[in-house]
Amino acid sequence: MGTPVGAPRVAARWLGSAAFFAAALTLGSPGARASDPVVPSPEGTIQTLGGDLYAGGSVPGAAARPEVRERLDAGLPVTFTFRYRFFRPRRFWFDRSVAARTIARTVSYDPLSALWKLENRVNDGAPTTDWTRDRSEAERFLEHVETVNLGPASMDRPTAAGVKAQLRVHLFSASVLFVPWNFETGWREIAIIPEAQ
Repeated sequence: MGTPVGAPRVAARWLGSAAFFAAALTLGSPGARASDPVVPSPEGTIQTLGGDLYAGGSVPGAAARPEVRERLDAGLPVTFTFRYRFFRPRRFWFDRSVAARTIARTVSYDPLSALWKLENRVNDGAPTTDWTRDRSEAERFLEHVETVNLGPASMDRPTAAGVKAQLRVHLFSASVLFVPWNFETGWREIAIIPEAQ
């Protein structure tokens, strides 16, 4: 029994679609990494004070990305999530995860009041909200975290000897050819500053 007449055409179309899809993911991927000139590597520190962990971080220029500006201009909420990862390096094996913390910064515009809503959420806690009329202040709120309490330092002992910390900032998610894709920075190691004795 021979090959159906239409089989080569179907195969050619399928291969062409697969090639286009692969090229789109390779060349047009919106995954922002540390090498992306538009989104620089995040910067940050972890500090212990009074038995608690305090985090700082920034990803300057991230709010200037066209995708972020379009969402802000449309009045859609934009959330930057600062993800802190604590780990213990191990030779010849995967690093051992010790703890993780997140700070989510959400900005949205209310055209009726002409105000920007600034929402801050630490881990799974209740959000705190502030308001401003200044768009540049709202963008700075998205890009910068200054001395936010992450909770007790004793939880999972993230500041124990030999533990290191990394920061990644997730900007937003989108779909490319119906495939979910994350716009985020790469992981960057940050300093853990112990409390002065």
